Amino acid sequence: MTTSETAGWSIGGLVIAVRDLERSVAFYEDVTGAREVMRDEQVVLLERDGALRLYLRGSHGQGRREGREALGPRVVSFDVGSTSELDQVEERLRAHGSFRTRQSLSLHEDLEVVFGFDPDRLALTFATPPTGRPEASDRERSLEAIYSADA
Repeated sequence: MTTSETAGWSIGGLVIAVRDLERSVAFYEDVTGAREVMRDEQVVLLERDGALRLYLRGSHGQGRREGREALGPRVVSFDVGSTSELDQVEERLRAHGSFRTRQSLSLHEDLEVVFGFDPDRLALTFATPPTGRPEASDRERSLEAIYSADA
């Protein structure tokens, strides 16, 4: 079993439409440690360790994110490899004025979660993977808290 001190970042791939491509590239590179690996006129691919892939697509529209019923992504949730990495994410979010809160969600072991948002106000969560085997009801409550975030 992987522990929170040895697990890496993960998200298979996600396309996010952004208002200002350069601003968003700089933000996600700084907060996640991902680096640009591909670029065309409207899309930049950021990657970290081959496991985290973010496709940022410049949008010329005035896209809006209002309310929980709006279509499109509502929350992007990242698993980070360790508590020390989570501390770094919190520090970077604070530097960008994008930090919301940090919470411990009780499972068998505490699950630490940092809540923030990106430059276009897309809700972001960063969590250390739990080290224990949580009960199903505890896992469901924790996931509900993570995925119900709205910036």
